[in-house]
Amino acid sequence: MVFTFLFLITPNFNLTTGNNIKSPEYREKTNLDGENLKISKVSGPIYIDDNDPSANWSVAEAAGICTGNGTYLDPYVIEDLVIDGGGLASCILVANSNVYFRIENCTIYSSAVQIMNFGIQLINVNNSQLINNDCSYNLFGIYLDNCNNNTISRNIANHNILDGIRLYGHNNTISGNTANNNLEGMALVGKNNNVSENTANENIEAGIWGGGNYTTILGNILNNNNQFGLGVGGNNIIVSGNIMNGCGLTTSGSFEMFLSYDIDTTNLVNGKPLYYYCNEVSLGTSDFINAGQVILAYCNNSIISNLDLSHCSIGVLLLSCRYITIRGNIANNNWNGIYSIYSNYTNISGNIIKHNIIGVDFWASAYNNFSGNSFSYNNYGIIFRDSGCSNNIITLNCFIDNNLGYALDYGSNNHWDNGIQGNYWSNYDGLDTDGDGIGDVPYNITGSAGSQDNFPLMKCPIQGATFIPVYNPFLLIGIILILSIIISLKLKKSLKLK
Repeated sequence: MVFTFLFLITPNFNLTTGNNIKSPEYREKTNLDGENLKISKVSGPIYIDDNDPSANWSVAEAAGICTGNGTYLDPYVIEDLVIDGGGLASCILVANSNVYFRIENCTIYSSAVQIMNFGIQLINVNNSQLINNDCSYNLFGIYLDNCNNNTISRNIANHNILDGIRLYGHNNTISGNTANNNLEGMALVGKNNNVSENTANENIEAGIWGGGNYTTILGNILNNNNQFGLGVGGNNIIVSGNIMNGCGLTTSGSFEMFLSYDIDTTNLVNGKPLYYYCNEVSLGTSDFINAGQVILAYCNNSIISNLDLSHCSIGVLLLSCRYITIRGNIANNNWNGIYSIYSNYTNISGNIIKHNIIGVDFWASAYNNFSGNSFSYNNYGIIFRDSGCSNNIITLNCFIDNNLGYALDYGSNNHWDNGIQGNYWSNYDGLDTDGDGIGDVPYNITGSAGSQDNFPLMKCPIQGATFIPVYNPFLLIGIILILSIIISLKLKKSLKLK
């Protein structure tokens, strides 16, 4: 079974249809601007296609668009240009090229972004170097499709509508780039790609998504990305020495993939080690010392306890695990406090789970027990996503001020009370006419399962998890006046004694 979640990579669009990239108007504009490059550092869009005799590298060199002759020792070079793509598809497009070339020190942007717009776009290209360019304010900053043996280094790709850098290909090096404030910083799919020492901060979805086989992801800085800092999926992926603050790691794959990952504790989440284990049993406190994030795949009979797993995208991620205890942890300010896929017989107790997008998110996970947890100020407290979420028991928990939904149940045969007591719901508007601490009418759980908490609690059973009382302001003023009078009288009495 292959897991896919959280990250949704934008489809690989057909790059050669819909934009008429070889239109006569495009070539005419490019050639005119190419002539002007001899005397100016400002250029219009550049189009080079080695399968097009009227727009190949030789034509570009003759027009003054580039220098060099395309060999390893003397590559074609496009450098030191300012290019506004305007409403055209690509600021620089190079296609069907196997010669050696370099694009360097260019500032590339689009003042009018259209449906498919690229700063630098390479299609079927090998042996290129993209170095020290600023490809900000486009739809995609840098986009390589079916490109191998290329180097993307020290570029800036910020504030692009979709990805800063997206690459489909093999044996590429992506190093020292900055990709901030995009939808995704970098999305890289292929074999034997090396992704190192990049910075990808404050992107709407991911900092870096690295997929494919034999990918190496080393020493990147990934801060405050909204959904997750780093995502991996494929075979034989090495993840080491990455620094993530305000976000963490997520992963997908099959058992064979999870087993092949080398994700070590030199990866830091909020200055604390990331723990990734696959196919382990009986893990305990000593296996999660000062954890910043915990990911378990195909693990059994283990305990995760007394950790602060906040600001890390997913506090605890369980993938096809059995008999895991998650107890006494804090999981705040994440996308998911606890995320479980195909994991059964989990015991989740005594945790503080607040200010997450989703407190607990379960897919196809059954026979789990939730008790004594506090779910507060999340967008959603608990979500059971599908019918595979069955026979879970949820009792004696506190659900307080979850913004969009306290609980959503799309599972089957889940139990929200034990026949005597249920949970505390701060938005429960029923009465307790007999004063036994149990609401007179059930609390309805949102979702297709039609579940109910038949014995909703009138008070939160967890110490320290109840509301901060909101007092009547006039009562507060009265108390302050009384205290002021008492203090004044005591002062007068003290002065008289003197």
